[in-house]
Amino acid sequence: MLKITDNYDDNVRAFSDALRVRENFDVIERRLDSKTNQATLFYVDGLIKGGELQKLLIYLVALESFGDGGRGAAARFKEKELPDVEVDVVTDARI
Repeated sequence: MLKITDNYDDNVRAFSDALRVRENFDVIERRLDSKTNQATLFYVDGLIKGGELQKLLIYLVALESFGDGGRGAAARFKEKELPDVEVDVVTDARI
């Protein structure tokens, strides 16, 4: 089980390693930068329609910020900023 920490880069590295992104061509890691911070999406290629993914990515890169990075920021971002997509906010993950 992966424990999510307060260190963004360590979390991205841990997920990338656990999902074996470098070896598995079906798992995509997409890093996004806003004007003030960054986010990383992991998704399985083919499980989301290309047009829907493109619209989501265009929307996300146009945002000023992905949140303040404090406790509860992910949940606030999910509720206030994400369009109608299925998203879960977790503090640990079984991969």
